Amino acid sequence: MNGLKDLTLLAITGEDVHVPCEGGVTTTTLYFDEERCIRVIGTLLKQLSEKLDSVRMCAGTCLEKLLRSEEPTIPFIPSRSALEKALGLQEQDHINWANPSVTFPMVMQSASIVGLFEYIVAGMVISVGGLTESVTKSSTSALLEWTRGPNGDGKRL
Repeated sequence: MNGLKDLTLLAITGEDVHVPCEGGVTTTTLYFDEERCIRVIGTLLKQLSEKLDSVRMCAGTCLEKLLRSEEPTIPFIPSRSALEKALGLQEQDHINWANPSVTFPMVMQSASIVGLFEYIVAGMVISVGGLTESVTKSSTSALLEWTRGPNGDGKRL
């Protein structure tokens, strides 16, 4: 995940990367577009939705660094302010991403952002079916709360 974060930052800067190949070393310019951005953010959200505390901690830290990055600022993040708000980045300086009772509700709030739903649900399914009581309970609760909708009327789906 740290590699994904580093490659994303490198791709945004537009720096040339020297890639060894059969004929020697070639210089390739990396490109970063909206589709790649959604895949990067979605993949990190999927990992943030999964059952292992250490995986959530690493994914949350990487995602937080990308969202808060100012040099360079990450372009193409879908609904950046809504995502930052859902993940609590606008209100909190430090988030314990390993804590399932904190992380899962925040992640599910970001499931309504276009392009991210499938990634989040893919991770949540693994957590809901997990063996650890705290992870299963927190993920199930967050998922059910999200499906009930903001008014509790079940109109989310």
